[in-house]
Amino acid sequence: MTLKKKIILAVVAIPLAFLVFVTVRRLNATLYDLPDPAFLADMGAVNTLNDDNKIFKTGNLFIYRLRITDSVGHDQQLYLRNSLSGPEPALAPVNKEHDNPPYAIDHVTLEVFRNKGETGLGETQTIIKYDYKNGDRKVLFGEKTGVVEDSTRVFLHPPRSHFFYMNELTPFPYVRFPIAENTSWEMPFGIPDHAMKQYDYLTDTMLQLSYSLIERETIPTPWGIDSVYKFKAFAKNSEINTSCEYYFSERYGFVRIEFHNLHGVTIRMDLDDIKQVSQ
Repeated sequence: MTLKKKIILAVVAIPLAFLVFVTVRRLNATLYDLPDPAFLADMGAVNTLNDDNKIFKTGNLFIYRLRITDSVGHDQQLYLRNSLSGPEPALAPVNKEHDNPPYAIDHVTLEVFRNKGETGLGETQTIIKYDYKNGDRKVLFGEKTGVVEDSTRVFLHPPRSHFFYMNELTPFPYVRFPIAENTSWEMPFGIPDHAMKQYDYLTDTMLQLSYSLIERETIPTPWGIDSVYKFKAFAKNSEINTSCEYYFSERYGFVRIEFHNLHGVTIRMDLDDIKQVSQ
């Protein structure tokens, strides 16, 4: 090949390689660090319900590590398939092929909003937002929901969008004050229409929830060994039998949550850190 042909080939090949690199990078980064849509913004009037919160304080960012297991206890990895036509939620086995799948979700963050978020929840709850993380990178969009914290209870809405939709059919973490031995209670729960659509084979729309304080236990936390309260809750009807086990610290909130979902899938969230984000 002559020098002239080599130069021409290089002139053509370098921009082409750069274009391929940019295109591949764009495709691979499509779902990373997307700007939030307006409805997920911390906006509206200041939420005065936050003022006396001891755990879910304005600006607190709770960082949870995820662990997913199937019905026989095998580790699973949660990820979104890379699809330009729309990401599909999936639980993929951890194996050589999927050790590092695109958009692997290994953390969930919970951010406490300052404002009411222009949602009806803001009249009765502190507004929070969940984001899904691959390391430090946000994947896709999060979800905005609420938590109740007052002198009588802490009631947390867990992640329930995208791949976490199955949590809609498990009990939500709930603590009643004062915490005392042999505490238990029951309550009915109507399954929302949007949750029923995910399970078109289900027909029973009511769940009976039962909550119990199991014991006080010491477990390791990012801040050392902490004394926490272990609760267990069940959700049952003619077709569903799920449960949630959670460990509650009066200083740090829910330091561990295990959702035991339909078909034996367990979603475990362990608190790694609490940070303060700028407001």
